[in-house]
Amino acid sequence: MLCFISDKCPTLAVDDLVKICIDFYTESETIDARDVIESLSARIRHPRRKSSDRLRQMVEDIVKFVLNNTKELPEFHAKNLARLPTLDATPCDVSAILAELRALHLEVRNTGQINPLVPPAPN
Repeated sequence: MLCFISDKCPTLAVDDLVKICIDFYTESETIDARDVIESLSARIRHPRRKSSDRLRQMVEDIVKFVLNNTKELPEFHAKNLARLPTLDATPCDVSAILAELRALHLEVRNTGQINPLVPPAPN
């Protein structure tokens, strides 16, 4: 879980990342990740949640810690790649893809103007 969160924090919105983690990881995996984060930050103790939404709050605490951490975090690696959620195209930045598509379209249009594909006139 920590491998996935630390890798996806820069690219995914916090709400999307939290939702993916809640849907994919078990409660015990979430608690284990929280315990690792607490062991890394000796002075910071995350509150023990008791509400019905406690898993969401735990994952939000973990993501906030990874995002707002001022010291260097260790590298996290996955022992089992099957425990890393796969992502589809829905959480990606569509505006960046559209900007890239427009730039490619303009480049193709400009290439056609520089070297037109008009056959030579017959003699």
